[in-house]
Amino acid sequence: MSTKTTFKRIALVAVASLGFGLMTAIPSNAAVNGDGLALASATGSATIPVSGSTTPVTVVATSTFLAAASADAVTVTVALQSAPAGNTVWPTWTSVGTGTGSAGELDASLQVITISAIGSGAKSHAATISLAPNVAGTYVVGVTQKVAGTVTRTLTWTVTAAPVGPVTAANSTSFLNATTNTDATADAVVSASKDVNAVQAATVVVTAKNATPSDLTSSTALTAVVTGVGTVGIGTAAGSLVSQGRYVVGAAGANKIGIFSDGTAGVSTVSIYAGTLLLSTETVTFYGPAVTLKATVATTVLGIISNTEAVTVTAFDVLGNPSYVSAVYLVSDTAATIATTGALVAVATAGTKYAIVGAAAGTASVKFSTLADPTATGAVVSNATAVRVSNNTATSVVFTFDKASYLPGEAAVITATVSNAAGVLPAGEHGVLTGAATSSLVMTAGTPSLPSGTITTVGNTGQATYNVNMPLSSGSVTLSATAANDTITVTGATVEVTGGVAQDAVDAANDATDAANAAQDAANAAADAADAAPAAAQDAGDMAVAAAEAAGEIAQQAADAAVEATDAANAATDAANAAAEAADAATDAANSAAEAAQAATDAVAALSTQVASLIAGLKAQLTALTNLVIKIQKKVKA
Repeated sequence: MSTKTTFKRIALVAVASLGFGLMTAIPSNAAVNGDGLALASATGSATIPVSGSTTPVTVVATSTFLAAASADAVTVTVALQSAPAGNTVWPTWTSVGTGTGSAGELDASLQVITISAIGSGAKSHAATISLAPNVAGTYVVGVTQKVAGTVTRTLTWTVTAAPVGPVTAANSTSFLNATTNTDATADAVVSASKDVNAVQAATVVVTAKNATPSDLTSSTALTAVVTGVGTVGIGTAAGSLVSQGRYVVGAAGANKIGIFSDGTAGVSTVSIYAGTLLLSTETVTFYGPAVTLKATVATTVLGIISNTEAVTVTAFDVLGNPSYVSAVYLVSDTAATIATTGALVAVATAGTKYAIVGAAAGTASVKFSTLADPTATGAVVSNATAVRVSNNTATSVVFTFDKASYLPGEAAVITATVSNAAGVLPAGEHGVLTGAATSSLVMTAGTPSLPSGTITTVGNTGQATYNVNMPLSSGSVTLSATAANDTITVTGATVEVTGGVAQDAVDAANDATDAANAAQDAANAAADAADAAPAAAQDAGDMAVAAAEAAGEIAQQAADAAVEATDAANAATDAANAAAEAADAATDAANSAAEAAQAATDAVAALSTQVASLIAGLKAQLTALTNLVIKIQKKVKA
């Protein structure tokens, strides 16, 4: 027995006696890196079906030889350190690479492999560790090589059980697309000829999912049921599906459904089930020969150029479903304006867009025919539609705003309409201005900016639009521009910018001025009342004299007059007080109205002084009058 074999057996016995312990044998020629054991990955994960896995989870273990001779070898041990309860499988070795390996099973929990070098020089040889778990959970595996010391590496596998049902329609997906496309992420509109052939018209790819959502496609059997025309087939490869009938049950995992013609025109509706659960409904239209053509003009105003996508032609079968024709011919009633053409490309089921070439300014009626001679037997002819060819020479540019007035800074749209005597011009660039349009107040331009020397119109409108923001101040905004030549008329536009913060300030100033004016009116009224007080006092004096002359009755009348005079004086005082309060209000208003309010305050102050003086004089007159009455009374008693 060789020394090498003896050492290997000693190592196996030692490992077996330690249970899950990790030991290796020292090879007879140990020209091996003492720290040279490497794992391709320290961790891994896998998903197993409920019944267990037949595809092992693997990782590569590599030993490095420093200067290997042909006899160099190292023994590496792999052991299952921990596993979930119920596990009955153990890690195994498989030899890989250019080295040689041999695996010998010591017992149910241990695997040992000898990794050998071939040839001389530094080499690295590897072996694969495999695990085919049958229980979900965490598996920890230790891998050990012993060369001048034990080197141990640990890897962890997390095994997750494959999800179970039930399948839900809400999370499952079903995508319809033409032919064998399996990458679709949205449904396509599919039309196909009713003619029977072996090629499928459409493919439906179904992904069954549960509420998690987890993919249950591999364990889900689909059923496809056809309503209307057509047949279906179910399989795993979209390119190899065949027609199987109108009610087909597929095997688990077969999630590709082909839809085929049965020779009848109409709509094929395919309902797809997982068991009795309806997952989706898809439709394909099978068309018959075209019996109708419909022309829809996208551009009614054409230039003397090739106008791309000017008209769309769609074919329909007898059921009104979009159909197909191999070619059409454009037929014009005015060749000088639009010429009749030869065969154009085929009309697709979704409609085909064609260019119309404008030959000269004018109008023409055009239609499309499946034959060059629209009057020939079998020709399918479209409706006639009128178009106008413009000479593209502008004579007018008109600017308009989308509103009559704006707030400061408000967004606005400017429209420039380019036309000539015959009407609007075709879409395109029109050099109608000498330069950019100008505004009397600065506007903030958006995208595009203000109209430039060239105005680019779109569609059949002859118009171009520009987004701006109005000035932040109030006032009139006038947009104007200069025509590129004398044959073009430019009409500007004017709008008003009102309101906003600036206008509020003006309104507040006006309100303050009105308040000051009202205060002045009140002061004037108070002055008029003060002017009337002396006259009243004089009348009272005259009455007193008359009373003295007329004795007691007249004296009594004089006393009454004195009382009335006192009331008048009180009224004058109240009026003055009211004037003073009005003056205070005017002062407050004047503070926010600047110079106007200050003027009102000065006027009120002057008036207050005058009123006070008048009141003082009135009081003096009343005192004298009272003394006179007393004197008269004394004389009467005497």
